[in-house]
Formats: sequence, structure tokens, C-alpha cells
Amino acid sequence: MLLPNLKRLFVQDFPKEFQGLVAQLSLNFNYGIEVLYQALNHNLTFPDNMKGTYKEINVQVDSNGFPLSETFVELNDNASRATGVEIFRAVNQTNSNIFPTGAPFISYEQTTNRGRNVIKINHITGLTANNIFRLTIFVHT
Repeated sequence: MLLPNLKRLFVQDFPKEFQGLVAQLSLNFNYGIEVLYQALNHNLTFPDNMKGTYKEINVQVDSNGFPLSETFVELNDNASRATGVEIFRAVNQTNSNIFPTGAPFISYEQTTNRGRNVIKINHITGLTANNIFRLTIFVHT
């Protein structure tokens, strides 16, 4: 659904005694409303407008869902405490005919690695063992 047409403030729409004030206010008001209107009219993107870190990672798990090698996701510089991880996409890089067995879910802990704020992935459900998957994830902070 698109928003209705944008209505701007025009000086001439107001009585003469208020036109000076409207002229001063309308510059900032019209610009701010236009930016908001454009954003809400199908121009918001998840990674650009949600607080968190959007990344692609490659991971391979064993038959119990534990990563075969330590897997870290570096968080954005302004990231605070990680509150959850969403997986948007899981693509098998080993065999394109093998798919996740269920919705992947990540268990993690937030820590530091080489002085960087990261999450360490401890476990992932839903991935076929011994296949490399490219996961597109979003870490909420």
C-alpha cells in the first residue's frame, strides 16, 4: 500500500499575518516530512534501518549442530549487547540439492576476539552435517 500524496506547507495557504512564521517553519517541516514520506513509501531496508549487524558467514556443522571450527561474527562498532540472531537465508555451498532440515536457529555467546566485539556461534540447528552453508544473518543489538 502506498501512502497518500504528500501535502506540504505553502505560505500562500495561510492568512497574511501568519505567512512570515509559516515561511520560517515550512522549510524544516517540509523537508522532514518529505524524508519520512519517502522512507515509509517502500524505501526502508532492514539492514539500513534496524539497529544491529547484518552479515554473511560460512559455517559447517557436525551431526549435532556444533560448528566444525570456531565461528565468530564481528559486530558493528556501535553495537551494544546482542539480544538475538535472525537467519534470513541459508544456502548450501557444498551441494545445491541439499537444503536445511528445519529453520536454522543459532545459539551464541557475546565475547571479544582479538579485541573486537563479536558473537561466538556455539550451535546451529537445521543444517545438514558436513556441508558448508552460507548464512545471511542479522544480530540484533
